Amino acid sequence: MRRGGVIASAAALALAGGDARADELAWGTYFGGEAGDYINGISVDPAGNIYVGGQTDSVAGIATPGAYRTAPQKLDGFLAKFTPAGELLWATYFGGPGEDWVRDVVVRGDSVVIAGETYSDTGIAYGDTFQTKGYTFHNGFVAQFTADGAILWGTYIHTYLVVDGLAIGSLAVGPQNELYVAGSTIDNPGLTTPDAHQPVFSGGGQQADGYLLRLDETGNRVWATYYGGHGKDTAMVVTRGDSVYLGGFTQSSGAIATPGTFQPDAPDDDEKFGAMYAARFDAAGVRAWGTYFGSDVGKDFGSMAAHPDGGVVLGGASQKIDVGQSTDMSEPLGSDDVMMVRFDDTGARVWSRYFGGPDSEGVNDVEIDELGTIHVIGYGSSDNLATLDGFHTMSAGAGDLFMARFDGSGVQTYGTYIGGEANDVYGRLMLAPQRVLVGGRTRSLTGIATPGAHQTTYNLGMEDGVHGDAFLWVFGAGAGAGQPCDDGDACQSGFCSDEVCCDAACGDSDAGDCQACSVAAGAAVDGTCGPRAPGPCRPAVDECDAAEACDGVALECPADDVVGDGAPCPEGACAAGMCVTGETTGTTTNGAEGTGAATEVPGGSTSTGDETGPVPTSDAAATAQEPASSSGDATGAENPTDTGCGCASTNAPALLAALLLLPRRRKAAAPTTRRSHRPVHDL
Repeated sequence: MRRGGVIASAAALALAGGDARADELAWGTYFGGEAGDYINGISVDPAGNIYVGGQTDSVAGIATPGAYRTAPQKLDGFLAKFTPAGELLWATYFGGPGEDWVRDVVVRGDSVVIAGETYSDTGIAYGDTFQTKGYTFHNGFVAQFTADGAILWGTYIHTYLVVDGLAIGSLAVGPQNELYVAGSTIDNPGLTTPDAHQPVFSGGGQQADGYLLRLDETGNRVWATYYGGHGKDTAMVVTRGDSVYLGGFTQSSGAIATPGTFQPDAPDDDEKFGAMYAARFDAAGVRAWGTYFGSDVGKDFGSMAAHPDGGVVLGGASQKIDVGQSTDMSEPLGSDDVMMVRFDDTGARVWSRYFGGPDSEGVNDVEIDELGTIHVIGYGSSDNLATLDGFHTMSAGAGDLFMARFDGSGVQTYGTYIGGEANDVYGRLMLAPQRVLVGGRTRSLTGIATPGAHQTTYNLGMEDGVHGDAFLWVFGAGAGAGQPCDDGDACQSGFCSDEVCCDAACGDSDAGDCQACSVAAGAAVDGTCGPRAPGPCRPAVDECDAAEACDGVALECPADDVVGDGAPCPEGACAAGMCVTGETTGTTTNGAEGTGAATEVPGGSTSTGDETGPVPTSDAAATAQEPASSSGDATGAENPTDTGCGCASTNAPALLAALLLLPRRRKAAAPTTRRSHRPVHDL
């Protein structure tokens, strides 16, 4: 997965799969103050809450009261959390005395992580983390917050000054909540681990190497490696399962590719080419393969995403047909067109193609849903990018963004322009169940916010033509976690349980388990699946059956149990969970003296449990009960004595065994109300 958090399933992602109208803009909002603001990263948690991060020059209009930092020190980063319906829950500045930017955001378990770049040598690190002191020059940083906005830890990543590259390219979360960071750096002796894939820096002068770093739950290094040769190299990271994919731009003629992949050798024009590359690592940092793609001068890597069938899709820009020419025979129409390529999990090319209009295009972000449907957002021509069913079939302003969708073969199935009447730049994507989220920066005064949104007006005024407000659009429909529902189709998560939209299936509203998703059903909060309050979960069938109850901790009802043998019941006494009936004198079934209930025995006979009871005097009866041999069995044991009930007094153990073999009446489960839900599968 690209950013962690909620991953859209084939069934739940209606927009991605084409099951819902892609022109359904659920809501849109500006987000900013009196100066310039960007959204650079978006992530979504399992309940559908939205996290956005970016950078701001605004001294007001960003942070909420009581936030981690309510005022900026200079140009600062920010992190904000919205409900699925667009209500701002909290927002905080992040940074020190220098300039700071948040470049990416990921949900990690029940926390949220931001990463970016900083010129602040103080005010970033928090706790005992990987690098607690910053250098005077350019640094990267990573910080983790709780879902309520409290900081857990923060660390510098020493990258020094990176020329024409990002200190932080991206974040990614693995299946066990492993956290990966990728970016660019010049020589940094404290970054890598000794046994890493490439522990030694290979770039020359100000030529940066890419790097890949894994951090643990406390913000400390697990392992780290450089990736690159003597030319300039950048890096970003995505994950799927145990595979960790690195990709970026390279001008290095070595240390990138491996034999047997699509393009194992660098282009001939050493240090004059500009190619994209992809590589696959495992969770321990061992490289499986690497490949170049292309040889274009000025080729611009944009973004990448992991494919559900393995491998990756890269998006960038190309100036001419080269070694990366399209498999569908398409050609660039403008000076720079989007170039997309898919590699399988061995580094072999599956397909590649151009996409664009008469002007120049570039890629900001790539995301893929579980069907393998590819979403791309970028900037470019005002013609030839949208389809007839697009939300905006024509560009509304001087420079709109575009969002396009492609099937598994790279064929365009949808396209729309995004923006208002002015310039709209830099877009980021996030796919979530039944939703596609788009964020970026806009200078448009109209066409952005929907009625009732968090911020319905552009804050900078018509005279500003340089900065811009951040904006967030959410396409699609569906209620958020905790909202009422009738079935899973009504929920953004795809799950309706206990009559509210839930973050999980939560037992499918089974009244016989111990989990719930609404306060009315015993959960702690609406919308979050968890143990329900202590109370009955499986009632007793009768006096010989025990009721079971939830303990407020376990999610399942305890195993079925019975009342102890010998406990009184209306017809006699309990045995093996059944009420055993009959009349007799002498010892009762529970061992008490006097008249007691006799025990039914298979075949219709009964036993009083009293070995001294009367012996029948009838000759016929005596004859019927007479053993075949009066000398006992071969071991010399006594023959059993008939007590007058048609059974032998020494057969009590056998009687109990017979009772235990009798089929026990099964207890009916509590009445169950089932509502449809849609499963969500992880990428």
